[in-house]
Amino acid sequence: MGENFKIVFLRHGESEWNVANIFTGWADVDLSPAGEAEAIAAGKCLKEKGFKFDVVFTSMLRRSIKTAWTALMNSDNYSMPIINTWRLNERHYGALQGLNKAETAAKHGDAQVKIWRRSYDIPPPEIDLSDERHPANDPMYANVPAKALPGAESLKLTVDRVLPFWFDNIAPCVMAGKSVLVAAHGNSLRAICKYLEGMSEAEVLELNIPTSVPLVYELDAQMNFIKKYYLMDEEEVKAKMAAVANQGKAEPKPSGPSMEELWPAFDTKMKAEGLNSAAIAAFKYNYGVLVSGASTMIPESAIGPVDELPCLDSLDITPDPSLLQSTVMLKLNGGLGTGMGLDKAKSLLEVSDGNTFLDLIAKQVGAMKAANNLELAFMLMNSFSTSKDTLEALAKYPDLGTGDDLEFVQNKAPKVTAADLTPATWEAQPSHEWCPPGHGDLYPAMLGSGTLDKLLGKGFKYMFVSNSDNLGATMDLKLLTHFVSTGAPFMMEVATRTDADKKGGHLAKDNKTGGLLLRESAQCPDEDEKAFQDVTKYKFFNTNNLWVDLVALKAIFEKHGGSIPLPVMKNGKTVDPRDKKSTKVLQLETAMGAAISCFEGATAIVIPRSRFAPVKTTNDLLALRSDAYTLTEDFRIVLAPERGGVPPNIKLDGRYKFVDAMETIMPEGA
Repeated sequence: MGENFKIVFLRHGESEWNVANIFTGWADVDLSPAGEAEAIAAGKCLKEKGFKFDVVFTSMLRRSIKTAWTALMNSDNYSMPIINTWRLNERHYGALQGLNKAETAAKHGDAQVKIWRRSYDIPPPEIDLSDERHPANDPMYANVPAKALPGAESLKLTVDRVLPFWFDNIAPCVMAGKSVLVAAHGNSLRAICKYLEGMSEAEVLELNIPTSVPLVYELDAQMNFIKKYYLMDEEEVKAKMAAVANQGKAEPKPSGPSMEELWPAFDTKMKAEGLNSAAIAAFKYNYGVLVSGASTMIPESAIGPVDELPCLDSLDITPDPSLLQSTVMLKLNGGLGTGMGLDKAKSLLEVSDGNTFLDLIAKQVGAMKAANNLELAFMLMNSFSTSKDTLEALAKYPDLGTGDDLEFVQNKAPKVTAADLTPATWEAQPSHEWCPPGHGDLYPAMLGSGTLDKLLGKGFKYMFVSNSDNLGATMDLKLLTHFVSTGAPFMMEVATRTDADKKGGHLAKDNKTGGLLLRESAQCPDEDEKAFQDVTKYKFFNTNNLWVDLVALKAIFEKHGGSIPLPVMKNGKTVDPRDKKSTKVLQLETAMGAAISCFEGATAIVIPRSRFAPVKTTNDLLALRSDAYTLTEDFRIVLAPERGGVPPNIKLDGRYKFVDAMETIMPEGA
């Protein structure tokens, strides 16, 4: 057996920008006085433990270099080479670099900043070569190819940058029996620790390395991980770790204008725009949450897993076609598909044999009517951007309905100026002052448009709602009959999570009420990320196929004074989406699935993946257009039998993310 090895890692001491709570990245800032004291303490600790180093590796940034120098001098380590490399630099924070973390969180929301800081593979907004913050413009990196220098990095990209230096330089020194110190940064050290311990993406996101505390890794003769430990009191290490984890969270909102002072301007603006009372009440609730500074996080301590649910495939129930007479089928059709390069409703895209999403939906409804010899009420919730084109496309299907029997239009909400929470203004194009409020607007839009009361007046009691880009979500009599038999006011169709779904939201049980709720990634505290992604604990995710008792929905509105208390999501944008220098704004949105926590006695059912086939990217669209899928007689799109239930895995190059570019691959069709 060979000799075991030790290597010491040291994150730099507190920097001046740590004190100011600023995203630092590659900015070359100095240590704070407290950071210098931390480095001295680290050196004394190393001396006490008898560490003598043969070689030291640091980044190119002075806070790392100065920490190394200070720790070495205070541990009586003087005669060894110190190697500086850009590959050990901190993760580059792109356009966030130089911005205050708490102010950024307050402006864009804790959730968005959490994604930028804590997601493994999603980088923050990138800066281009013309930006003075780009390292290609820094003489320090004149000997590094400009193409190798980042404009923004995720942790994944940081790992990709750091590990080649580990393999080529650091690891050979360790294996040669040399005593090695690596003084670097939180993320560059996490990259090495991830490799040494074989951590998963979720596990490395939970690794918080405190500033200036020597971290010792012991490795066997084959460089396999044995153990690790800090050379400091355990409680002090925990306190430092907590400080790292709390960086980047919005500070408690300082005292400022109250809701009573701020709201009248929004009320006046929305009434002048002709918005109905339900739309105003919904936005007032959402805006009140924003002004209050209330947290929308759902910690692990507040929830528990949902262990068992009924499955559609195992239901022993006789479908009751007569229930169709009291049920309306509704499709959400407000999306423009801008992520796929579209400026029209995504549902107008061709899918199969010359049929668009809307064609297939209309023909599915017709097939259901014919099969059961009964009428099936059908409606769309369009947006002010999709209504005209959609109605024109469906004019050839008069049996679906016309006018307000066929559609109601989603509300719009005012954008909020991020700096002072006042209504955003943009005289160059006033339409930019408004935004869609998310598909949670389904409920207030139904109320405000009169649709809910009209449906109830016609004797409709149940509603099945799904997204128009999900052709798997057809009206299923077995599901309808089961929903009615349960007496539940709300039922969510869920699917079983796999590793591919671990970053998405999950169904959970509210420990306080015992009811069901949804927890999205943006609502999960950093320290609970590992549990959030545990698909063996939280087994189910929302498909956005929902069943609603309309009488119960009306009762909730009456209980809450015309609004429904859905969790609020804050999205940071610019008032003109195409002008990144325009006023910073907040868009307040809600999700319709989150209503599961608003209905007492709400339930869920596990469905097969065949009922969940949304088209979010050109990869999805190309798959549907391919011969991997076939069109059934009742106009459903299903996997071809020879696929054996396995959908195709298509990953197009980034140049084909837009539909027009994708269609150049196979101009005659898939």
